[in-house]
Amino acid sequence: MKKKKIDIPIYGGDLTIYHSKTLKYVRKKHKLVSTNGFDAITFRTYAKNGYARYYLAFKKDVDAGIIAHEALHIVSFIFQDYKIKFQLKNDEPQCYLLEWIVKQVHEFIDEK
Repeated sequence: MKKKKIDIPIYGGDLTIYHSKTLKYVRKKHKLVSTNGFDAITFRTYAKNGYARYYLAFKKDVDAGIIAHEALHIVSFIFQDYKIKFQLKNDEPQCYLLEWIVKQVHEFIDEK
């Protein structure tokens, strides 16, 4: 099992990425109800001071589509937390954030 915690630029908070054969460790550590039937999950928690922590957990054989799917959930969480509205006419902020998250995941997966 690999784990990496990354500070999120501009928006704040941090992103923790897990990459493992199963999601059992993540489920137990974070007291999640169930991860059965999922290849990946996203969730968030908050410290007492309101500091946001975002999590992506993937099984070993994850594909690009699942990474993008889960990364978009994180973008949505961040936008909700900072009360930023998605804009269809100017979607660059969410696209740049999505790109950053996907790159972080790919770099993490590619690390030896």
